[in-house]
Amino acid sequence: VALGASGDGRIAVGWSQTASGLDAFRWDADKGMLSLKDLLITQGVDLTGWTLNFATGFSADGRTIVGRGKNPAGLVEAFVAILDD
Repeated sequence: VALGASGDGRIAVGWSQTASGLDAFRWDADKGMLSLKDLLITQGVDLTGWTLNFATGFSADGRTIVGRGKNPAGLVEAFVAILDD
């Protein structure tokens, strides 16, 4: 489910149902749909204990994404994720 999309349709964010539950994603026309958590882990971000469930919006360049997930204590919390170029 896309919750935000760029005006030109080249980037979208949202959530998907996976085997492990709800998963925030970033989609772009070049790479397709990718797990936001997996993207951040490949960039060296330690997300031990975190679940990123919903990506709800993003900056004009698509690098800064906001959403909601669960922190290591299991509490619902907002997040801001900044992707490398």
